[in-house]
Amino acid sequence: MKKIKKKKQYKHRLKCIEEDVKVIANFIERNHLADEFKKTTGLADEAWHHISNIEIACDLEDESSLGWGNLLEK
Repeated sequence: MKKIKKKKQYKHRLKCIEEDVKVIANFIERNHLADEFKKTTGLADEAWHHISNIEIACDLEDESSLGWGNLLEK
């Protein structure tokens, strides 16, 4: 396999995750499971928030996820 620079590799991996999250969200909607995702998970008011958090975190133009958790403190 061709050697890919780390930054380009990370961007590619994030794009793959972002695309899969969209597929999962569409699957949930198509199969009338959206009401289940409106329930709390214990960590978020709605399970949908976890999906939107993944979308936000994958968007390298959006810096809001950089304040989540304590990963940057390490």
